[in-house]
Amino acid sequence: MKFSDINIRDPFIVPENGNVYLFGASPKSIIFGVYELLEKYLGIRFLGVDYSHVPTSDSLEISEEVVKRVPISAQRIYLSYPGCENKLLSLRYKFSADFTPDCSDLGIKTKWYTKIPTSHNSECFVPYEKYKDSHPEFFNTHRYELFRTLTVRELCYSNGLTDEGQWDESMETSVLSVATDSMMRFMEEDESAEYFMFGRADNEDCLCRCERCTRAREKYGDAGIMIVFMNAMAKKLRQRFAEKGKAFDKKLVTFAYGSTVEPPVKDGKPICKQVIPDEALYIRYAPILAD
Repeated sequence: MKFSDINIRDPFIVPENGNVYLFGASPKSIIFGVYELLEKYLGIRFLGVDYSHVPTSDSLEISEEVVKRVPISAQRIYLSYPGCENKLLSLRYKFSADFTPDCSDLGIKTKWYTKIPTSHNSECFVPYEKYKDSHPEFFNTHRYELFRTLTVRELCYSNGLTDEGQWDESMETSVLSVATDSMMRFMEEDESAEYFMFGRADNEDCLCRCERCTRAREKYGDAGIMIVFMNAMAKKLRQRFAEKGKAFDKKLVTFAYGSTVEPPVKDGKPICKQVIPDEALYIRYAPILAD
């Protein structure tokens, strides 16, 4: 293979004339290639945060094969908190996710907005302490016993929407308007970020049971409620970007998790047009109860 034949968008380990060359689409893929080489040809195994197996050898043989690794998904990780939180190990394990350590000192910039948690973060958009007195209807609060008493809150996701699932222009302040204002502010704070997570609370018991949410749940299902809410947000954000003369090139992300894992479909088709995700909305599939 000649260098002129190589598409450097893909990661490569290329042996040629007694040398080994690494090609990659980004600084991170080059680093992944280094660890791939160490594992494949030197037999090194990175077994944990504090231990690597480094065998001894009197010789080093590198075959003439070209090694190419193209991941099937942009984000990949298994949930191992020591590995996620340790920068060196996350690189050795070739993790690529929003909650892996910051590697900006290596020229690696995450595409995620990380100034707030990138998982269950709905209250970062509509802060309870700010709105609990002026708009208590924004929140559903649930207390339960599990080892200790916990209080979990969730937002009312019908607040700010019409019965047809559109932005309710008659409401000056709503869960939807406040959450959208927060999302716009986050996007302006970090214009280089591409993915913006909006994740509901991590407990099924705290889902809002108000009359409008109950009707919406019967109509759309839990997953449909979140998609309708996020679709309205995406539409408004696109409008605001256009007013500023900018293209809306951001990606909103929300969970398929817990009761929202089941998609709002029937016989393989969307139950209605309102539950078809906006082109800017990405669904983060997290089947927590899977075997």
